[in-house]
Amino acid sequence: MALRAEHPSKAFSHDLRSIRRDLVNAIDHYAPPMHPDINHLNRTVLSNPHSEQTCNNNVSGSWKRKSSTTMDQNLIQQPARLPESASLTSTSGRPMMPITTSPLAQDLYAHLYQYNVEIDTIVRRHNERLRLGVEESRKRQCRAVISTMLESQVMKRLREKETELEVANRKNAELEEKIRQMSTENQIWFELAKNNEAIASSLMSSLEQLHNSANVANIVGGGDDKEGYGDSDGTVPAAGDVQSCCFEGDGAADVDAAARRSTRVCRVCCDKDVTVLLLPCRHLCLCKECESKIEACPVCLRNKDACLQVFMSCS
Repeated sequence: MALRAEHPSKAFSHDLRSIRRDLVNAIDHYAPPMHPDINHLNRTVLSNPHSEQTCNNNVSGSWKRKSSTTMDQNLIQQPARLPESASLTSTSGRPMMPITTSPLAQDLYAHLYQYNVEIDTIVRRHNERLRLGVEESRKRQCRAVISTMLESQVMKRLREKETELEVANRKNAELEEKIRQMSTENQIWFELAKNNEAIASSLMSSLEQLHNSANVANIVGGGDDKEGYGDSDGTVPAAGDVQSCCFEGDGAADVDAAARRSTRVCRVCCDKDVTVLLLPCRHLCLCKECESKIEACPVCLRNKDACLQVFMSCS
């Protein structure tokens, strides 16, 4: 907002000059004009004691001397006249002759001039104070506008930063939730891996036990044959006896194979090999097709919780 200080000094000065001009015209109109040669007349009277006005037995001369002395004192006591540049102008536009004015008019001129100078000084000081006040007010307004603009910009930036902070906090909370979920899943998978490892270890031990039991059965069957052969009387058997012994050996092998097969046959269908291990009883007694049909172990009649498929190697 631009403010402009008005300077009324010229207006005041113009009004004072017009008032002074009117006063001077009024004084000139009502005051008796002085003769232009009054000073010359006074000088003649004072300088020529033998003139007609001073030759009446010195009576009129003494009165004239007193009158001239009084006029000289009045002229001395008059205030300083206005400078030549301050000559007044009549309402008709013609310059007025200060010589024809009376002493009262000259005194008024001096007082009006002094009054005009004082008024101009007061007006200038007042204008200076107004100018300083307007400048200070403009500075305050500029500072207020700038501070308001800066405050609005700062508040806008603060709101933007608060929004960014809220978004960052929301993302941080989401990431923390994902971390907790992943940690829980990791713990679950770790427990499951430990359970699977324990199950695998138990399966390996079960398979080793089965394999060892089969080997022991084979060893026991072979020792009996040799021992029976050693308990004989050492006579050479006949051809039919030899043949029967061979057949008997084949029959024992068939029985052993049948026993092995019976341990690897499904307990439900009794046809297919066992390939499914039941949990938690850990009995290897079902095939893959029968496992989906039953809910309990056929050996211990315990409800199954889970099952594992086992691949047996043919030996």
